[in-house]
Amino acid sequence: MNISAPFIKRPVGTSLLAAGVLVIGMICYFLLGVAPLPNLEFPAIFVQASVPGADARNMANTVAAPLERHLGQISGIDTLNSFSSEGSSFIVMLFNVGTNVDNKARDVQAAINAAAPDLPSSLRVPPIYRKANPNNAPVLILALTGTTQPLSQLYNYADTTLSPRISQIPGVAQVDINGGATPAVRVDLNLRTMAAMGLTGDQVRNALVAANVIEPMGYLSDGDTQLAINANTSMTQPDQFANAIVAVRDGVPVRLKDIAHVYSGQQDQYQAAWYNGQRAILLMIRKQADANVIAIVDKVRALLPQLTPDCPPGSS
Repeated sequence: MNISAPFIKRPVGTSLLAAGVLVIGMICYFLLGVAPLPNLEFPAIFVQASVPGADARNMANTVAAPLERHLGQISGIDTLNSFSSEGSSFIVMLFNVGTNVDNKARDVQAAINAAAPDLPSSLRVPPIYRKANPNNAPVLILALTGTTQPLSQLYNYADTTLSPRISQIPGVAQVDINGGATPAVRVDLNLRTMAAMGLTGDQVRNALVAANVIEPMGYLSDGDTQLAINANTSMTQPDQFANAIVAVRDGVPVRLKDIAHVYSGQQDQYQAAWYNGQRAILLMIRKQADANVIAIVDKVRALLPQLTPDCPPGSS
């Protein structure tokens, strides 16, 4: 039987069939999703533990080492590495290709629980783990710089305006802000002066917490209705904290400014970012697992001209 014979005998029908297949193919081509990278899942799990104030050597010896001993007993591990720095230890576990990461995550949690007795008591929060997710990598990074505005104002604009607007774009999972931190009142204690007065850091901290409590001052009631009496006594400015009484010595009140330097700053003074040699605030845009990278980038670029008029003067 000659398969080509029916098509040769009916050239018009053959031409229409070919044209129909071509049209359907073109329609399907434009409906295909376009992404620079496929969705992948790496068999890797990260474990992180933090002890504020501990140096890298102590973190490696007292935190990373016990965790490595218990995590190393999990089957299927290809490589196990740890990195320790001041106040933090980070452990990376790479499993053999084809390993079910969800099953290994349960083994990791069991190993962390087994290592708990060997960890220092200063570890207030148990170690946490997370599975590797390529979708966590930012698909677009925006930099906000300013020549006349302080970083605190740029951060506030990014946090209150840019981040919420960008988060509303379909397919955007998260917008992280780096390079700055929320404004805060910073207190640098003078340890020599505190030692001379017999004060400790915990005493100062407890005094500040007690002086900055927000609670009703009292209640008014007529038997049927009850009203709470509130007073705005919370401290928000450096001079308010500086005049706070933290102790009494020989009948004389000791104010915070007597034992510390109080000033305005940011919550994390060690967080910074630069763009073209200028201090900047960075917005890290991450996509949802099933979202299209190119479509998200195009939508963000289209939104930027609408946000430009609201930028603080001198920023870009």
